[in-house]
Amino acid sequence: MGTVVAAIATTHNPRIFWNRDAADGASREALDAVFDALRRRLAEARPDRLIVIGDDHLDTFFLDHVSPFCVGLAPRARGPLWYEAEIMRIPRYEAVVDVGLAGHLLEAGLRGNIDLAQAREFDLDHAFCVPLAGLRPEADLPIVPIFTNLFVYPLPSPHRFYEVGALIHRAVRERPDDARVAVIASFNLSLDVGGPRMGQRDEAFDRAVLELMRAGRVDDLLAITVERLYAAGNSTVEFLNYDMLLGVVGTRPPDLLEFHQVPAWGACPFAAWWWS
Repeated sequence: MGTVVAAIATTHNPRIFWNRDAADGASREALDAVFDALRRRLAEARPDRLIVIGDDHLDTFFLDHVSPFCVGLAPRARGPLWYEAEIMRIPRYEAVVDVGLAGHLLEAGLRGNIDLAQAREFDLDHAFCVPLAGLRPEADLPIVPIFTNLFVYPLPSPHRFYEVGALIHRAVRERPDDARVAVIASFNLSLDVGGPRMGQRDEAFDRAVLELMRAGRVDDLLAITVERLYAAGNSTVEFLNYDMLLGVVGTRPPDLLEFHQVPAWGACPFAAWWWS
């Protein structure tokens, strides 16, 4: 039987690399300290593979073909995109894909009435490469990438994201081996990219959601509709990836919850759970 040994929700803010020198020293040190602590705790959890949840920013998929949830099945996963590497200076990442676990997720989804798409050609963008560079820079563990659609409407509901997370948890436990799996998801709180509110936060929304996260109030978090998320900023819908991680961990409050607002970068949220 497989085991989920850690779950981490983290920012994928590309400005951590792209605009690093513009942040003040104290902010850089604070963010580095969070990633250092998470990287250390992840290593202590001794996972032997990673399931990584991230939304595709219309890089691998585009308007002509979009799936709500898609499992990567190529033998290797590589990223980031050329412009993210050359212009944003996001570190390159390449890892073996655990195609056995990926296929098992697809089959478990069909048994659970959740039809997951599959892709055998894809790239990892910053939604994957920023967390992986911070949490497992060695790139020594097999991964299973799960792509979510958060930009092409209509979007799945918060409850559907939660159900896919619960499917991930069941599928790991159904494995006949003794797999030790860590699940990583990248997400946002209030954020508007390229829109009229770019650079502005919905502070009341962020405060309220952080309190719900801290208390592990899953039902209240899932009651936040796609429309309410979008009203807080066009990229706030990336919070839905956190809803998927809740399906993995349930109602247990996170062991770590931090929110850093860096003037030169924007908001950087983190949450994590650990099991012995």
